[in-house]
Amino acid sequence: MKRVVIIGGGASGLMAALNIKDDYEIVILEKKGLAKKLLLTGAGRCNYWNSSITKDNYYSSNKGLLDSILTEENKDKVMAIFKELGIIPKIKNGYYYPSTESSQTFKTALLRKVLPKTIIKEDFLVTSIKNINDKFIISNGKENITCDKLVLATGSNASLKEKDYLSYNYLKERGHSIIPILPALVSLKIEDKYLNSLKGLRIDACISLYEDNKLLKKETGQLQLTANSLSGICIFNISSLASRGLYNKKKEVVKINFLPFIETDNYLECFNERDKLMKDATAMELFETVLHYKLVKTIFVKEKITKEKWSDLSLKEKEKIIKDFTEYEVTILETNSLEEAQSVTGGVSLKEINLKTMESLLVKNLYITGELLDADGICGGFNLAFAFITGYLAGKDI
Repeated sequence: MKRVVIIGGGASGLMAALNIKDDYEIVILEKKGLAKKLLLTGAGRCNYWNSSITKDNYYSSNKGLLDSILTEENKDKVMAIFKELGIIPKIKNGYYYPSTESSQTFKTALLRKVLPKTIIKEDFLVTSIKNINDKFIISNGKENITCDKLVLATGSNASLKEKDYLSYNYLKERGHSIIPILPALVSLKIEDKYLNSLKGLRIDACISLYEDNKLLKKETGQLQLTANSLSGICIFNISSLASRGLYNKKKEVVKINFLPFIETDNYLECFNERDKLMKDATAMELFETVLHYKLVKTIFVKEKITKEKWSDLSLKEKEKIIKDFTEYEVTILETNSLEEAQSVTGGVSLKEINLKTMESLLVKNLYITGELLDADGICGGFNLAFAFITGYLAGKDI
């Protein structure tokens, strides 16, 4: 009987195993524990899918090629598999969770179908992969396993303290191009004494990322101010772009609008009107009724505002305050580390993959799935969805 080895027992590896025909012996090699990252996603609630799985929600050096993977047919096939597994989705703002809102539910459903047809070898740390006579030989230094087809579903080094570059190094040796592996879905480091003084504060804001003075992306959502960093989903969603820009020695600047919920084309005029309406309010109180008092106080201290009434401030003072609240500018120094990242940007070039099957165009019978590929999604289940789709394609082809 022919044998398939899958290195990695995460989302894409298990999905591949689920779809491989029964006339193959299937072996999964896992160094840590099956579905370990899956258990952590969505803060343990398992945000496994999104209602908007399109290339617009992903980053890649070859973004246009994602259309060949994220087809309606592929998405429908994977969703049908979820249904067969018994997963009933609970959908919140386009985010899909199992109805139990427990990642353990998803793991149990997958393993119920995978385990009867698969040999699982846990605590198997692969130390070498060799190609000999159209076969693959995988070793952990103690045991050698030979196979006819190999699926690399090892994931990335995101959130891991112990880094493993074996898959990348092996692929490089076989001629594959690796787009630089950088942190994604990660906090961004800054040095700003005023924002740093507000660590722990969570504020709804609109974030604009500029690279060498060119606007790249806007995101609206909760901003978290931490020690020397900007965090929160809106920051995570721009972090892939910032990460790549910083790697290429670009200047990355974030502008923060703390008042995105006020619909106006002229903030100065808006607060002049508020001052007339709120007759007895101080200048700070005009803002404290719509923003956290700590943020308001910090901005007034920054601009050295001592006058009590808004009407007593000069036009220049008013404009400075308005700019701080709507275009607060901060330079990104670097991203936080891979250990603190939820994902990576970069990986195996999509140009070197058969996008209908996930088979390498350079190495016959080698399949590459999930986070190893140069495609990363924003928050909301996109990375897991990509892992499931690419795992499905590899398994179906085998």
